[in-house]
Amino acid sequence: MELCRADAMPPPRAFVGVRHAAPIPARREGLAISSTHHGREARKGSPGGKRSAFCRGGAIESFAQAPFRVNREMLVHKRSIHIEWGDCDPLGIVYFPRYFEFFDACTNALFEHVGLPKEHMLRKYEIAGIPLVDAHARFLLPSSFGDTVVVESGIVKWGTSSFSVEHRLYRGRVLAVEGFEKRVWTVRAADDPRGFRGQAIPREVIDRFVPAAET
Repeated sequence: MELCRADAMPPPRAFVGVRHAAPIPARREGLAISSTHHGREARKGSPGGKRSAFCRGGAIESFAQAPFRVNREMLVHKRSIHIEWGDCDPLGIVYFPRYFEFFDACTNALFEHVGLPKEHMLRKYEIAGIPLVDAHARFLLPSSFGDTVVVESGIVKWGTSSFSVEHRLYRGRVLAVEGFEKRVWTVRAADDPRGFRGQAIPREVIDRFVPAAET
């Protein structure tokens, strides 16, 4: 694991000092702790070696934190996750690819919550799956072995054959990670047994994600 060093930091104008105590407000300016020296968002499948999502004692870039874009008229599902030893890197904090696994499981839990467990959905609608075409995250605070975190998940946008999911992972009452997924309702191509294509999402599926008070 590569640790950030103070003597490797860019010029001071590009960074702010390290903060240790003040919690990050959910909708105000926050601190993005990067897995690189330049504060880039981490994307699933991005190049580079195994690095922690958070850099202790190193460079921290300031940014205006975007508000959660989940439409509050749409259903939001909560799921608790206990951080295990195997989720962590040698520093004892969650290794960043594990967050994408958490979010994938939370999307499955969201569909199961509305009566569409994955195995049932595959059979009923004869689809190949709902694969990811984009996944990225913003890491605000680290989580450690023994923590229990809560993830709020909701579908923020429906397209013809795709949909976007946003996840907010809380450590206690503090927002720690934001995750973003785009998925496609996929079927096997009729003219190629190894091929896939997007298909229009059934309206009855979308309607399941409207809270009961809104139906």
